[in-house]
Amino acid sequence: MLVRQHDPEVEEVTILYTDLRAFGKGFDDFLQRSRDEKSATYVRGRPAKIERVPEDDTLEVFVEDTLGHQQKRIPADLVVLSVAAAPNDGAIKLADILGIETNEYGFIDRRDPAVSAVETVREGIYVAGSAVGPQVIPDCVAQASATAARAQLFLTGHRVTEEAKTVEPMDLSGPPRVGVMVCHCGINIAGVLDVEDLVEHARTVPDVVVAKNHQFACSSTGQDELVEIIREHNLNRIVVAACTPRTHEPIFRETCARIGFNPYLLEMVNIRDQCSWVHARQPAEAQVKARALIRMGVARARHLEPLQEGEVPMTQAALVIGGGIAGIQAATDLAAQGFPITLVEKEGRLGGRLAAPNLKYLYPNMRPAAEVLAAKLKRLKESGARILLNTEVENISGFVGSFDVELKGETEESLSVGAIILATGADLADPQGEYGYEKLANVVTSEQLERALFENEDAVIVDGRKPTSAAFVLCVGSRDPEACTGCSRYCCPTAIKQAIHLCRQGIDTTIFYRDIRTISTGAEEMYRQARGMGVLFVRIPPGQKVEVVGDGRVEAVRCYDDLLARRLEVPADLVILSVGMRARQPETDKFHDMLKTSVGLDGFFLERHPELAPVETAVEGVFLAGTVQGPKDIVDSVAQASAAAAKASVFLAYDKVKQDPAVAVVDEAKCRACGACVDLCQFRAPELVRTADDTFAARVNASLCKGCGTCASWCPSGAIASKHFTDRQVHAMIDAFFAEEVAS
Repeated sequence: MLVRQHDPEVEEVTILYTDLRAFGKGFDDFLQRSRDEKSATYVRGRPAKIERVPEDDTLEVFVEDTLGHQQKRIPADLVVLSVAAAPNDGAIKLADILGIETNEYGFIDRRDPAVSAVETVREGIYVAGSAVGPQVIPDCVAQASATAARAQLFLTGHRVTEEAKTVEPMDLSGPPRVGVMVCHCGINIAGVLDVEDLVEHARTVPDVVVAKNHQFACSSTGQDELVEIIREHNLNRIVVAACTPRTHEPIFRETCARIGFNPYLLEMVNIRDQCSWVHARQPAEAQVKARALIRMGVARARHLEPLQEGEVPMTQAALVIGGGIAGIQAATDLAAQGFPITLVEKEGRLGGRLAAPNLKYLYPNMRPAAEVLAAKLKRLKESGARILLNTEVENISGFVGSFDVELKGETEESLSVGAIILATGADLADPQGEYGYEKLANVVTSEQLERALFENEDAVIVDGRKPTSAAFVLCVGSRDPEACTGCSRYCCPTAIKQAIHLCRQGIDTTIFYRDIRTISTGAEEMYRQARGMGVLFVRIPPGQKVEVVGDGRVEAVRCYDDLLARRLEVPADLVILSVGMRARQPETDKFHDMLKTSVGLDGFFLERHPELAPVETAVEGVFLAGTVQGPKDIVDSVAQASAAAAKASVFLAYDKVKQDPAVAVVDEAKCRACGACVDLCQFRAPELVRTADDTFAARVNASLCKGCGTCASWCPSGAIASKHFTDRQVHAMIDAFFAEEVAS
């Protein structure tokens, strides 16, 4: 997609693959977008050889299209090898030095790959990211935070705290002296925009003292140069034209604050997302737009005001909602650090789907689930966390540092906490008559088969009979354009694990699939083991479904075999539907209404940033753990739970919490107490209060306000102003937008 955006002359891109393992949150939608935009042609097949064509010095790729059932010679000017991730050259040596182990491939080995993503065989040494094997960025970030949580536990009672160094504020008074830094960002910006031209244009804008460019403004060298520019030119306003402020503004604000430059005198202009990315095929128009955005950014910066962060007391206690494996882990990690933790579970026991009779063994090492749960519950009890069973959250109000929670059930009480971790889990899809489910006695879900294995792992009994042949149907309720479009991650490895168990009982087993996605540690090896044992894998075409045949009971499964290019009928007296995950209801809607945490199109809670902040929400002090954020297996749920605990502990470690000053304020003299702002605000920040002269006026709770400006734009009397986004600043931007057009 990027090649086609940055080089329109590229006429065709072909991707050769075996399985499309788009297993992450939003990955399948991304893949579908690629297909819809025709950015690439997807061919299932591995190349046999690549040869140079002497006549025109191009390349020719020899490949068998296993779905099209033909040999192909694909001409190419460039062949890109998508190489596998390999262990670091020094991994084995480092492992020897540290006294830890590596696996057969040379990656760092985990103590228990079925449960922990970060613990090695040696206490006090933890591992994160691709050191243990190939990982995607969100998993790396979650595991990194999880290792921080483990390290915090290990160092409890031994930490040395340092007093924060105070920085003398710079004198930023006087007329505006604006500095502009324009970022190349590699080809992300400079591949479309003329950065030198943008710098020259910035120098012509009123009150700009200096304008420069940098290859990567957010890098350490870029930040150092920013500091030099501020000091050398005695600047009191900064404009950075680069990437989105959503992810990069905190970096620049932190640099400004480090030298005593008020961070709210910084303005960011997003010329990547809003210019080079969206207008890659119209570079001339993108250049005009980028120049206008920089003009507008400078105009706004001239009217920025220095703001000071406020502070509110922090209640150094946390609430964990949900008593599954994620909730247990999060509560344990926080309570073991000495924080008062309350774990609330609506059922009468802890463990969720890990508890009997839901799970027998955990892949890939087939560790008994009961053994894992017992160990986790023992550590939870030792941590000192308070556990409330048969209890539900009735209401939550307040804000980070001071959430007021009302509980009902066996325990009815109110408590105050500083942070909340949502770990309410997910539901499994209900096939609702699909594939003969609930109509044919021997059609079961993967969860029901797991319970049958729990009852008798040596001779599984379904509907009073021991089957002789079994068929798994994958992606039931997942990768479905009419339901859940994404992958549920856990289904493929679970089906393979269960198939191995059935195969050991002498049951002929077939798995019907679209793509095999064995993405967790050890799952690929399980896949190879199953094939070696005789489990048959049948690929069905996208958009097609298998046909379950039988009267009262299943007798066979029919489908079109994509690889054999013909229809098959496979005998089966047991059909297992590998059901995907769904957002749990009504819990998701309930906590969305209470906390105003965002929900994605897939129905799961939305993380603040899919890669940089996978366990945080847009609501400060509210974190996500486990499948409440999206489908995942146990080891990833545990890692994310520890990551959420680590992030929560950052808030809870302080007796005060910082307050963003970019909030709405009310001029009570202008307010006529109509209450429109109270009705409009989804964060419940404004309220009507009695004033000193015994009248009513609106007042905004700065701790609840998100600075969105909705109330300010609707206020009929103009009594509400949004700090950092004042009318004067916005009007200046509008005037600057038209300034060059008028001049021309």
